[in-house]
Amino acid sequence: MSIAIGDTLKHRKVHAVIDCTAINFSRRRYGGKGGTTYTWCDAFIDEDWVSLGDPWPCIRPKNTEIVTALQNTTLSMSNANT
Repeated sequence: MSIAIGDTLKHRKVHAVIDCTAINFSRRRYGGKGGTTYTWCDAFIDEDWVSLGDPWPCIRPKNTEIVTALQNTTLSMSNANT
């Protein structure tokens, strides 16, 4: 299956494709105007959206940080299945 930015998978938009994995960003600003924006990332793994953990205090996390979170999440999922 080919995934592209802008595609919709299970009612969520693909905002990035990192390591051949669809990524969705959700953002929320805390502290009003001038406050900090936090970004949550979800990855489309095994036909479902999976959280990559705690939010990042930025608009767009670095790809390297997302890759690390993705690796940790998939490792946790494989350990849970063994």
